[in-house]
Amino acid sequence: MTEHLLMILAIFSIVITPPEVPYKLDVKPRYRVIAKAETNEPKTLYNMTESELSALSIKQKAKLIGISAKSFREMTKVVNHESGAKMDDKVMVAAVIFNRVHCKQFRNTIIKVLNEPGQFYDVKHTRSGSAKDKKAQLAILLAYRDIKQGKIPHNVLYFNSISYRTKNRNRYKGYKHYNNYFIRDTKCKCDWCKGE
Repeated sequence: MTEHLLMILAIFSIVITPPEVPYKLDVKPRYRVIAKAETNEPKTLYNMTESELSALSIKQKAKLIGISAKSFREMTKVVNHESGAKMDDKVMVAAVIFNRVHCKQFRNTIIKVLNEPGQFYDVKHTRSGSAKDKKAQLAILLAYRDIKQGKIPHNVLYFNSISYRTKNRNRYKGYKHYNNYFIRDTKCKCDWCKGE
C-alpha cells in the first residue's frame, strides 16, 4: 500500500511544462531599414537644400566650402554690392571670384582677389555691401557647387548683368551673351581656365 501511495505521489509530482515556443526574430521591414540609413547620410553641399544651406551660420557655410569665415564675410559684401537683386546675378559674381582665385592671371586667395585695384567696388570701406545678406551668402555656396559640378565654366573671369546700362557703346566689346548675361572669358592657358 505504501509503495502504491509513493508511486501515485511521484506521478503527481511531475511538473508538466508547456512546449517551448520557438524564438521569434523581431524582423523590421526592409524599407524601414533603408529609409533610416538614408536619413543618417551626412549632410554636404551637394545633398542639402537651399533652405538648409541658408539656415547655417557663417562659420558653417565657410567650412562647407573650405574657406575662412573672414573670407566668406568679405566675399558676401562684394557679392551683395556688385550684383543685382536676382540670385543668378549673385551666383555669377561669386563664380567670377572663385575662378579668379584659381586662375594664374590673378592672385591666389579670396581676400587678395577682392582687394585687387579697380576690380571690386570699395571693398575696404564702409560703403561696401553687407556681410549679413543671406541671398549673397547662399549665392556663394551655389556658385562653388556649380563650378565643381561643371555648370559654370572655369574661364568666366568677368561678368556684367544684362540689365546693366552704360553710355559707353564699347562697354560690352569682348563680352558674349550667355544665359541672359554678358560674360567675358579669357584666353588664359592655365590648367584651371582650360578646365583641367
